[in-house]
Amino acid sequence: MDSAYSKLSRAQGHLVALRSDIHAYRNRDPINFTYRQRNDPLNGANIIVEYIAKVDEEPPASWGLMVGDILTNLRAALDHALFGHIASRYTLTDDEAQGIQFPVREESGKWERWANRHSKWVEPSVSDAIGAMQPFNSVDPTDHLLWVLNRLVNYDKHRTLHVVAYRGEATFDKHSASIRGLSSRSRQLTHNAVIATMTVLRPLPAPGQRPEVSRLMFEGEAGFSEHIDIPGRGPTRLGVLRLMEVLTEGVEEMLADLRSAGC
Repeated sequence: MDSAYSKLSRAQGHLVALRSDIHAYRNRDPINFTYRQRNDPLNGANIIVEYIAKVDEEPPASWGLMVGDILTNLRAALDHALFGHIASRYTLTDDEAQGIQFPVREESGKWERWANRHSKWVEPSVSDAIGAMQPFNSVDPTDHLLWVLNRLVNYDKHRTLHVVAYRGEATFDKHSASIRGLSSRSRQLTHNAVIATMTVLRPLPAPGQRPEVSRLMFEGEAGFSEHIDIPGRGPTRLGVLRLMEVLTEGVEEMLADLRSAGC
């Protein structure tokens, strides 16, 4: 298990560096938000208020490489654990050694085939421990830690992962009785992007003021978080830093379980 824990340690080191970079980025206030309002072209009694993103600095491209290093070392830690268990008990041919990889199975049938095929090498207690870690045990296998890790590692093999900023929250004064409608959804933050809109009744003008120049003041706020953007799937559910923390902690727990099982 020594080499497995060495790989885990490498992943943890990359995670420390990523965390430091992300905190430094946030401290620079790279993204701010402002309001603008315009007349509702469909109803003169309304005003449309829009929340606008002002992006002064995009998330650094280097984060994708750092994330890739974390993922690669976490996956390697599991592979090394299994390989070390087998190689310490059996002499493997080069082809057999090349084919040893920690399994990730979404279906119980596929897991059983793997377990049967490797039963000559893997001790029953270790096989049981590996089986308990498989995604098919979850209600949604694609939300399982091991499935997510494997998916991201496979994606990173062919292209660089991109970390982008997404809107996390955008709120207006929701207690105002004059609010007619609110639209706010997660989206990638680009400079001058409209991240949320609200339609409100036009306030009564001040004496001598034209109705069309009436302006409103709001005490709303917006925030953002950094996510891995996967083509075809959009942003990961967790922010990139929390996701890397969860994956790293999860692999550490898996290695502990494998060691307890005799790996």
